[in-house]
Parts: sequence; structure tokens; C-alpha cells
Amino acid sequence: MKKTYVTSMPNHIGAFLKASRCFADLGINITRVSYNKAIDSHTLFIDAEGTDEQLKKADIELEKIGYLSNDKSKTSIVLIEFSLKDVPGSVTDVLKLINEFNFNISYISSQENGTDFQLFKMGLYVDDKEKIETFLDEAKKLCPVRVIDYNSTEKIYDNSIFYGSYVKGLADMMNLSGEVENELTVQVNLAMQTLD
Repeated sequence: MKKTYVTSMPNHIGAFLKASRCFADLGINITRVSYNKAIDSHTLFIDAEGTDEQLKKADIELEKIGYLSNDKSKTSIVLIEFSLKDVPGSVTDVLKLINEFNFNISYISSQENGTDFQLFKMGLYVDDKEKIETFLDEAKKLCPVRVIDYNSTEKIYDNSIFYGSYVKGLADMMNLSGEVENELTVQVNLAMQTLD
């Protein structure tokens, strides 16, 4: 029996090794892996083959080590645009604030445009809506800020934003179950690999 896992791993040395040991200890064979740190440093797709019982045990073990989450809907990515003065160090205060709120940055895009300001787009992993509201209030004290919707026509994009927003949007629109939403995430990943 084959199963695809959409895992969320910490971005540090040995993270995949830990998952690999989990599968090996249960006698499960990994048949496909998809990961691109440049695109998304947390999401790793793993196709595994084993018995139904082995795969159920793998579910439990991966959940224990925090690689599977039963409550994905609480975490989302918020894309924010900061209008910063085009001077040395202008982004430092924003980065300090992001650090204070313990947000992980999944995406950054900025380029000078010949004006006195740069528009910094940043994708932030958010698991608490009240926390992001407080963050935005504090950020507005530093510079003009706006929350923007992910624009799929951007030339440079972050697949974690694509996976999260695109799949969640489709799932909500079509009232898909969690199981179908997970399968859709897997298929979107496969489509992106094919396009790449």
C-alpha cells in the first residue's frame, strides 16, 4: 500500500534523517521525496510504501515528532507589504518586530524602484489571528503597511504561499473534506514538479 505524506519539518540539520528513521524502523520504503528549500524550507512530500498497519504506525510516530499536524487550518501565510524608506537599515526595525512576534518568514521580495521608498513584500507564517492583528498595529507605527492577497501572476513566488492559499481556497469554495484537501495538496505538488 502506498501513501503520500505532506510533512512540515523544522528547518535544521537532521530533520529528514529523523523522518527516514521513523519509516525505516517500521519497515516502510520511501518511494518518492519532493523538497526544495529555496521554495519552502518546511514542507517535504514523502511517498511511502508499506502495509496498512505500518503506515498507521507511521502516522502516529510522525505526529509525535511534530511532522504531521491534525490542525493545519490554524496556520496560514499572510502576505504583507511594508513601504520602507530607501535608506540603509530601513528593514531592520521590521525584522526586529517580526522576530519579537516569533513569526517565520516564508517569502521576501523587494527591489529598489528609483523612488525614495521600497515596497517589501513578506510572507509570514501565522498561527494566531489576534497575534497578527497586534503585529500589524505595531508595524504601522514603523511604516505604511498593507495586507495583500497573493497574486498568482507574480514572476517570483513562494510555493508555500501557493500551496497554502490555493488549496485552502479551493477546499473552502468546494466544501472539501480534510482528506480530500490533503490529496489536493499532494496533486498540486506533483503538478508543480511536472511544470518545473
